[in-house]
Amino acid sequence: MSSVSRERYEGLRATLPANVQLVNLRGKWTEESGYRSVCSWMKLMRAQKFRIDLICGQNDVMAMGAKKAVKELANELDRDRLSSIPATGCDGVPNTGQAWVRAGQLSATVIVPPSCGKTIALMTRALQTKVQPAEHTFTDPESFPPLESLKPLSARL
Repeated sequence: MSSVSRERYEGLRATLPANVQLVNLRGKWTEESGYRSVCSWMKLMRAQKFRIDLICGQNDVMAMGAKKAVKELANELDRDRLSSIPATGCDGVPNTGQAWVRAGQLSATVIVPPSCGKTIALMTRALQTKVQPAEHTFTDPESFPPLESLKPLSARL
């Protein structure tokens, strides 16, 4: 796993209650890899009863691929329920993640702001002051739509 994947996963785990079970699948940051990972997992799990309450992707396109796989592989009895499972992603790019939220294809995304402006400011300050910047600097992500407007997952089930 990349450091970005690891940090996003650790952040997710830190916010979830202990009774929430996650199934962590590997992918390559593309819609196709999200789709393939979920297809493979669902085919392996066909003989077992499992419940999916939320699709959560490392990025928006992986979430869309995973949601597509769940819809396609759902058996006829569960198709309606599985088609309505909320999906969330990360990156929140206006033309993809945010657009998919507006269209109802994703329930939410995390907007990861561009780091270029902050990076240039850090470099400029370091050059002017001759002081090395901190090894790590973080951006401030935000929920789209805002967290206050989202219903708790338990209210949707």
